[in-house]
This record gives sequence, C-alpha cells and structure tokens, in this order.
Amino acid sequence: MVQAKTFREDLYYRIQVIPLTIPPMRNRREDIIPLCLHFLHYFCQKYNIQKSFSDIVLKEVQEYDWPGNVREIRNFVERMVVMTPRAAREINVIPPGMLSSVPKPDSAASCDLPSPHCSRRGPSRDQILRALSECSGHREKAAEYLGISRRTLQYKIKEYHISPRCRYQTAD
Repeated sequence: MVQAKTFREDLYYRIQVIPLTIPPMRNRREDIIPLCLHFLHYFCQKYNIQKSFSDIVLKEVQEYDWPGNVREIRNFVERMVVMTPRAAREINVIPPGMLSSVPKPDSAASCDLPSPHCSRRGPSRDQILRALSECSGHREKAAEYLGISRRTLQYKIKEYHISPRCRYQTAD
C-alpha cells in the first residue's frame, strides 16, 4: 500500500511498531456473544433502558459470520436496542435483512414460547394465539409479549384471519 501510494509512509511506520494479527469474528465465534452482551449493556445504559437478548437471537448472532467484525456487532446491537419497542424487555427477533446470511432452516421447528419469534417473518398464527391467550386477549400486552409493535400484531391478526371473538385457543 505504501509502494502504491495509497497509504501514507510516515503513518505506516508509526503504527508498525508491534504487528498484531487478530483473526476475523467468523474464526472467533466464542467471542461473539460476550461482545454482543457487552454492547447491549453499554447501549442500555446510554439510552437508559433495560433489554436482553432471547436465546434464539443469541443463537442467530453466533451463527452469523460478521464480515464487518466488531464494528458490525456494535452497530447491530445499537440498532436492535433502538429499534425494539421501548416496552419490550427482551429482543426476540432480528428484523429481515439485518443479518442476511444467517441460515434459518431448522429454527422454525424448534420454536416455542416464551421465545415467540422463530422466523424473520414474525410470530406464527399459533404463537399469536398463545400470546393473546396469555394476555387474556389484550392486544397491546400481547404485542409487548411477542416483542412486536401493536400495529404489527394487528396486521398479523388480519393476515392470519384471527377472529376478534376467538377464544385464543391454539391449534393442536
């Protein structure tokens, strides 16, 4: 880079005192969750809110390759803290496109409450029915329980044709 004149020679010799080789995050998967939790704690203090990651989200972030390394993790955690509704205590879902290369084939089969989000499409019909049942039909509380906005819950209720008179029983 110095020979190609794309990097200043004086700066190169200043920072070349001790060469450090830090492997990429994809080769240090054991560091991903501690970094996520560190940044979660930092941003929760910064924004004066309390949040935690669900086990499903932690599994997804550990499977992701993090091509942007620590900076990408930091930005991801800050976006998750800021984008999750303030009333939701647990971050249950990663919005579509946030971690585009995470494979999701088996996660939908293993999902169950209390971690309601299994896919990036949001909660399933059965999960919505369970949440409504747990919250005695109170939609705002059910949305908070699911970690989604009330508007998203309304949209999903309409999409899944859930009747307002429904007893909120899950399908067996």
